[in-house]
Amino acid sequence: MVEGLFGLLKDAEFDVRLNTAGILGTLGKADAPLVGTLLGLLKDTDSDVRRSAADALGQLGNRRADWTDDHVLKLVEHDLSGWRRTAGLVLAHRESVSPTTMARLKALRNDARPWVSLAAWDALYEIERVQQERRKAADEKAAAGKAAAAAP
Repeated sequence: MVEGLFGLLKDAEFDVRLNTAGILGTLGKADAPLVGTLLGLLKDTDSDVRRSAADALGQLGNRRADWTDDHVLKLVEHDLSGWRRTAGLVLAHRESVSPTTMARLKALRNDARPWVSLAAWDALYEIERVQQERRKAADEKAAAGKAAAAAP
């Protein structure tokens, strides 16, 4: 089904490419054709499209068994900003991030290359943001359960 959307990623209108990338990240399977197509968008002329492709790859990368923590941490140091953003999003969308990976990310905050340092800070921010969202959702679910149990 999602293969039919691939053509929209070459549309002349940036907003069509941007929205299509977001849809593919949500609905797509983390297979080679989709990942390869989204990787191409990391070089798009529009920064919002590149960001949307990175977000989509972050969602998909979390579903790929071959994207180990070591692999993802190497992406934090990549020359393309889209890859660096993807790395942070992949880690953020995982159920948990190992203490070793967190320590390596924290060490990368002090990297001499400013783009790597910034990517590490961004990854740590995304991880914390997603964890806060998960805690809030869990608290709301628990409160709803208590309210339902207390109702006559």
